[in-house]
Amino acid sequence: MLQNEAMAEFLKAEIAEKGPMDIATFMDHILAHPEMGYYRRQDPFGERGDFMTSPEISQLFGEMIGVWAADIWMQMGKPSPFAFVEVGPGRGTLMADMMRACKGVEGFHEAARIFMIETSPVLRRKQEKTLKGHKAQWFERFEDAPPDMPMILIGNEFLDALPVHQLVKTGKIWRERVIILAQGEPKPIGGMQGALQALAPNLLGGGPEGNLDFRYDTKEAAAELLALVPDGLPEVPDGNIFEVSPQRDEFVRLASRRIREHGGAALFIDYGSAESVIGSGLHAIFRHAHIDVLKNPGHADISSNVDFGAVRRVGEAEGLKISGGITQGEFLQALGIEMRAEMLSRKASTKQKEDLQSGLYKLVEMDQMGDFIVMGLSYGPDIIPAGF
Repeated sequence: MLQNEAMAEFLKAEIAEKGPMDIATFMDHILAHPEMGYYRRQDPFGERGDFMTSPEISQLFGEMIGVWAADIWMQMGKPSPFAFVEVGPGRGTLMADMMRACKGVEGFHEAARIFMIETSPVLRRKQEKTLKGHKAQWFERFEDAPPDMPMILIGNEFLDALPVHQLVKTGKIWRERVIILAQGEPKPIGGMQGALQALAPNLLGGGPEGNLDFRYDTKEAAAELLALVPDGLPEVPDGNIFEVSPQRDEFVRLASRRIREHGGAALFIDYGSAESVIGSGLHAIFRHAHIDVLKNPGHADISSNVDFGAVRRVGEAEGLKISGGITQGEFLQALGIEMRAEMLSRKASTKQKEDLQSGLYKLVEMDQMGDFIVMGLSYGPDIIPAGF
């Protein structure tokens, strides 16, 4: 049985035994199941994978983030040692590029203790190869990394993979969106939700093609989920969705407390919105194209748009200063990425110049990856994160 077929059978068995499955549990099973999890069994990055990340597009990205980290370290008073932590570190390309960019910063390499937070055995092996000679340490959970030193934390396209719950507006209340087995004909959905279902089946119920096993439904939402809906959201009609992520909030809370207690800063870069917005941000990507979330679950990456408004609220509640969110294009340009590209071009071949310009375009333009959101979290009046 193929891995994705095994995952579909597993999900069907879980729903049959335990009842409707919330979106967060669905995501967690698909991404992190010990044997069948998407990130546990493959390398999803690059042209031969399902998607590209900024570090894989150009060395310029990692070099700029390295410059940002070195500047933070100097503003912190050059603590030695300090924890240089990356969560969701892909193939290790970003950390390798950051360390190369900081090679000329006196004392940085000697002070840095590299901690990579990675759950995938496949990706860890690639990271170990990429970071050979850097004496990095690996942990499966952020909580397990040594806490008793100042920290600079980098998370590029990490928060989007943390599971979300979806709340659906039904009348004057929010109900939780769940996944059930598609046995027989789906029951009719009335009102605005029914209209949206008819006009855009992928939004609420999944399209008919390939979705013979699962469909969406709703159930009463738990009080702890409703408490995460921020005040001030506009009134929305039936069928609209708002996403909350207790797991994402908890990670940001833990990181913020570590920074507040020991000093330092965090930088998060991801697709999403600078403030909380209405709408489903859940999507699946296979071979660089979006596909139906319910079609062949386990076959593709699944993630959600990051609500940086929620990240801000959690960080501020823990006493941290928030910088951003601004777009990746704005951030990298403020750090001087164009000047760096020009410097590298002076000694580059024609092909290398073309690659530099192509990479620069993809990183900063709004119709490429330039519209990603960047947010910094820091503690202490002496730290002013660059780029914002």
